[in-house]
Amino acid sequence: MFNAYASLQIIKHSSYEDSDSKNIQQSSANLWHLIFGHILFSKLKHIQGIHFNTNKVDSAICVSCSLAKHTYLPYTRNEYSCKVPFGFIHMDIWSPYRISTHGQYRYFFTIVDDCTRATWTYLLKYKSQALATLQIHPQSVSTHC
Repeated sequence: MFNAYASLQIIKHSSYEDSDSKNIQQSSANLWHLIFGHILFSKLKHIQGIHFNTNKVDSAICVSCSLAKHTYLPYTRNEYSCKVPFGFIHMDIWSPYRISTHGQYRYFFTIVDDCTRATWTYLLKYKSQALATLQIHPQSVSTHC
C-alpha cells in the first residue's frame, strides 16, 4: 500500500532544508500538489497520510495552476469566407514527430479547403517534400472527386 507520509519524508529530507515549520508545511503541501498532478489543496487534505495546515499553504505559488486558469481572448471574427472550393486553403506542416511511422515518415502535411472544410493529410519523410506534395495535390483531388 502507498504510504504518502513516508514517501514525503524521504523527498522532504533530500530536497528541502527549511527549518521553519511554516515553510516545511508549505513546501510539503506544494510538493504533494505537484506530485498528484496539480490537485486542489482542498482535495489534497483528504488523502490519507498527508497532513498539513491548510491555513499555512499559499496556493498562489503554483505558476502552472495560475496560468492554466487564464482565459484567452477569442479570435477576431474573420468576415472573409471563400465561396468557391479551393479558392482559399490552409496548410500546416507538423514536424518532426519523435517516432517515425513504419514507412519512416516523420512529417505530416495538412491541407484544409476553406469552403468545403475538406481535409487532406500527407505523410512526408522529409520536410522538403512539402512543395512537391502541394504541386501534385490538385491532380490527386481531381482524380478522387
